[in-house]
Amino acid sequence: MAIFLERSRHHMFICGAWNAVSNSFVPKRLIDPVYYSDGNLYAPTGEWRLVAAPEKYVKGALNIEKYESLQNVLDNMKIPDTELGIEYTHINKGRFRYWHDRNGYSKYYDDLGSSPILVGNGAFNVGEYAKTNDVINVPISMQPVTQEVTVNIPISKEDDIEIDSITAEMSGICKYVWVSTREVETSTTYKVIFPIDKEKIDETRKPAVASGVFFATGIVSPQSKALITGPGILSVMVFIHFFDKGERKTRVLEASLNMLSLIADNPSILADDYGRVFQTADKLTYDIPVMMHLTRTKVASIGDAGLDHWVDQTQIDVE
Repeated sequence: MAIFLERSRHHMFICGAWNAVSNSFVPKRLIDPVYYSDGNLYAPTGEWRLVAAPEKYVKGALNIEKYESLQNVLDNMKIPDTELGIEYTHINKGRFRYWHDRNGYSKYYDDLGSSPILVGNGAFNVGEYAKTNDVINVPISMQPVTQEVTVNIPISKEDDIEIDSITAEMSGICKYVWVSTREVETSTTYKVIFPIDKEKIDETRKPAVASGVFFATGIVSPQSKALITGPGILSVMVFIHFFDKGERKTRVLEASLNMLSLIADNPSILADDYGRVFQTADKLTYDIPVMMHLTRTKVASIGDAGLDHWVDQTQIDVE
């Protein structure tokens, strides 16, 4: 974690890294009379303001020579850093060698989809150079700066096939979000990959529902209902197996869904009167209206033809 401390009355400002393993604070610059010694941070009596954030997302904000106050840091902090994008080829290994990149215009976010990005904000009082009041004991209220997105997919299958695993991809993830305002950058978008746990497919619902969760800075909508590439496209890869004349065979089924109408009904981001774009909520849920039906050879849509539908993109590869 990166820790930022400020005592406004005397305009003292210090930042550094908090090591969760050793419970130690390492400042980037010492400011008298605030100092670090033996894993503890010491400060004079008074009120301090504190902000904590994952260090790998705030490299630029750690440059305290550039910023004069904690609020200035927050105003300029963008999460995540654009350097976190990884090339498609870096994840194309193992079973993912089957994955066909339908959104080659952008990179993937590294680990953005797997957990929320939180920023802490709090104020505290410090007794005069008392170890019992060092930073480790300060309660920090953590708030998300990424959106928790749940996707619910109705699913069915032919009786003779079994699902081994399900993986999904969402494109159109905003480049970054400004921490202090939740404004997002939409000129460039990225992708996240997230798992759908087959063990948690809710078969008590009719039809059964497969759910996946990922975290995003914001989701840009497709520009046209006809597209299956670009931003706002949900792609799903299902690994299945079946027996043909006693021989076990495997196949990877792929399908994509244009999310334009779903995002329009429940937008992730909205623009203000000045053209700036902001997140709309901390949590979003998208209930896919058309069933994903799995056969030996493809993904079919079952439901109202006027609604969204799955576009099968399966390549016939049987091992």
